[in-house]
Amino acid sequence: MEKLRRYMEKTISAERAADRAYLSSLGISCTYCPEVPEEFDEFEFRTSFGATNIVITVAVEEGQIKRILFSKEDPEDPENIKGLTGKELREFLSREESRLLRFFDYLTCQDKGEGQA
Repeated sequence: MEKLRRYMEKTISAERAADRAYLSSLGISCTYCPEVPEEFDEFEFRTSFGATNIVITVAVEEGQIKRILFSKEDPEDPENIKGLTGKELREFLSREESRLLRFFDYLTCQDKGEGQA
C-alpha cells in the first residue's frame, strides 16, 4: 500500500481512465468514469484476483486522487461490495503490485509513453 501513496494528490486523466484497450491489456475495466469529474467524484474499476472480482474505487477532489479503495464484489449481488480483509488486501497488493503500478502510472500520466497519451 505504501507504494500507492505516491499517487495521492496526482491528477487522474479521465481520458485514460476510459481507455478500454489499454486497461483491458492490464486485465482491468472501468465501470464508472465521469466525462468531466465534479469537485468531488469517484472512478470505479474492476479486475479479477483468482475467483474474486475486485473493485478499485478512486476518489478525487478537483481531479486529484484523494483515496484509493480496494473491495470485493459480493458474488450473490454484484452491485454490493464488501471490504477486503487485511490478509486479502496484503495478498492482492503483493501479487498484483506490478500491474497496479502500471495502472496508476497510466491513469496519472506518470508512465513513459506506454498506451495512449
